Amino acid sequence: MPAFFLTPVGTIATAFSLYNAIQQIRKRQSWSWVFWPLATIFAIVLLAAIGFIALLIYHLTFRR
Repeated sequence: MPAFFLTPVGTIATAFSLYNAIQQIRKRQSWSWVFWPLATIFAIVLLAAIGFIALLIYHLTFRR
């Protein structure tokens, strides 16, 4: 169970990584195409982590 408490930390780190990838895409350099797959992966991971946290809170509060 203690590993589940690291999920919010990972979510915050993923949000910062997504923000950095979007900033790199906005610079419009010749190699900025590399950050599109990274931004997509970070967004999917971020949504999954938020969903997991919401599901965990739901099960911990309403399933007693």
